[in-house]
Amino acid sequence: MREILIGFIIGSLVLSGLGAVATPVEDLNEYETINIAFSQPVFKGENDYITVTFDEVNSLLINENKPLLPTYMHTFLYPLGTKIKSVICEFDNFKSTLLDKDILPSPAKSIAGTAIDARD
Repeated sequence: MREILIGFIIGSLVLSGLGAVATPVEDLNEYETINIAFSQPVFKGENDYITVTFDEVNSLLINENKPLLPTYMHTFLYPLGTKIKSVICEFDNFKSTLLDKDILPSPAKSIAGTAIDARD
């Protein structure tokens, strides 16, 4: 009786392992595309500088001593374990504009709660 029980357990383990190996892997290649159309930029003069903005702006690119530039960010949410093979960003109808003033520079880094000397 004991040999039958041991044989049954070993047989169950072997057969369950074969089922896992024989399971076909699904091809889950999915593609996600978003199209974003930007409005015309808005330029506003502030003293010696110009600020640039768009209606679609949801963030700013802030790098000390570099122009303060409007940006658009979009976050994609995927299930845990998702592997992203590639990201492609394409531009269409790219236009450039000549400005008569510099773009407002980004503010200097500071620690929250400390005073900033505007003359620096």
